[in-house]
Amino acid sequence: MNPLNSRTSQAHRSLNGMRALVADQHISVRTWLRELLTTLGIVSVSMAGSSGDLIRHLRNAASPFDIVLCDHQLDPRSDGLHLLEELRYQKILPLVTIFMIVTGERQYPRVVAAAEFAPDDYLIKPFSPSVLEDRLRVALQRKHHLHIAHALIDQGEHEKALSACDQAMAKSSHFLLDTLRLKAEVLVSLGRIEEASALYNSIAEKRMVPWARMGYAMTLHKQGRSEEAEQIAGTLNVEHPEFLSVYDFMARLKEEKGELAEAADYLERASNIASSTDRLRHLADVADAQGDHIRARGALQKVVERTRKSSMLQVSDYLKLLRATQADDASVEAEQIARDMQHDLRASTDNQTRMAIEVAGALVAHHARRDEEANRHVDTALALHAESGTGISSPLTLELANACAATGRQEDAGMLARQLTQHGEGRGATFDALLKRIGLPREELAGPESPTPAATEERGQAIEACVEAAEYVLMSLAESWDGELARQCRILLATAFNAAPRDRRVIEWHIRYNKLAAACGAEHHKAGSQPV
Repeated sequence: MNPLNSRTSQAHRSLNGMRALVADQHISVRTWLRELLTTLGIVSVSMAGSSGDLIRHLRNAASPFDIVLCDHQLDPRSDGLHLLEELRYQKILPLVTIFMIVTGERQYPRVVAAAEFAPDDYLIKPFSPSVLEDRLRVALQRKHHLHIAHALIDQGEHEKALSACDQAMAKSSHFLLDTLRLKAEVLVSLGRIEEASALYNSIAEKRMVPWARMGYAMTLHKQGRSEEAEQIAGTLNVEHPEFLSVYDFMARLKEEKGELAEAADYLERASNIASSTDRLRHLADVADAQGDHIRARGALQKVVERTRKSSMLQVSDYLKLLRATQADDASVEAEQIARDMQHDLRASTDNQTRMAIEVAGALVAHHARRDEEANRHVDTALALHAESGTGISSPLTLELANACAATGRQEDAGMLARQLTQHGEGRGATFDALLKRIGLPREELAGPESPTPAATEERGQAIEACVEAAEYVLMSLAESWDGELARQCRILLATAFNAAPRDRRVIEWHIRYNKLAAACGAEHHKAGSQPV
């Protein structure tokens, strides 16, 4: 799409010819809103009675809607802000589309002021056609001013979007703060942190707007100036307690310093103002690592309830909730969570879902002291993980590692931790708690430097040499266990793992060896370690 051809840019003076989508669970309200829009000249109006209907309309539209009017309480499962969060998450609501929330709640201005995914505006019922027209025209003017930059960002053209912001400011001083804020965000996305920091600081010194001070603090932290960043954010939190992003930032700073209780407090306070799904997940992870399973369980219950019938569902949420519930010594509830998980995921047959169900089975069996059954589930989950390669999400891989640790499979947990680290995913409170649980120092997780082309070719030859040898040795051990042959097999496994720790065949060999070792009463092999 050429941003210069955007309908928003052509229609900023007139509402005629625009397309609108009205979403409300009551047909009488939908009809009323359609009639209001018709009086303003908008004759193409689609209607949705639920969040599912609204999402389908947005997905199936031949071109983006110009305007979306959505009731705050569209359906019992999610309110308007939660729905907006999902639309942004799915990337099916373009930045050029105006999204307004309609509500009858008088306290709504405070709610929307605190929202991360803020709508373009909100309307408190009842309102007149003139009020609707005035709000739409202001929103359209703002969209028109930034429509080229927004379209370029939607297309991933951030360098061009940066130029578009400069052109918008050169053309007009209207919506200057909106344009400066967008420019600073684009600079951050491009990794130009020092430029973004200078821009945020310049805005904050002139206007003292909270978002500019918050942006300055965040860029200071990215530059390693964490003490200054924390001081600015702490002051901002006192002066503007309704500003949510400062809570998340302070929580991250506290988490980095190992002050998990303080981090959880910041996240919970923010969730009490407006509970985004990602914040609730973060709260659950920090509380779990801290050992506060009651708080972790409460946050995860909200996450699962909110996402279980949406595209934001993550199967790892079920497993985290299952672990937290078991830690809270609620066995019956934990088994019900496992059944709910199977029911909700019954239509999915991909390896990730199958693996998650096996992990849940392992946790339930282990908690019931059915150790043999638990180990069978873990073996199957590891095999599915190996088969899928990089197709398993990092949160789910971490939950498999936690299941390995729970069932005494420390070596397998360490192997998965190494894989996560080598792919830049070994971070966060839950990951750190896993390392502590299995006694694996973070220093041992450092990955090797990037290999040269010659080293890459040599590594490939080494792996291929191991393939034939390992297959032969493993088949021999399956027929008759031999201590010296087992030692040779461990040497092959260590060589292959150090050369290619993510290779599916290497992981499969590791699992097969440990199964044979367990059956013969021998010790498991720790991935990557050389036998003495």
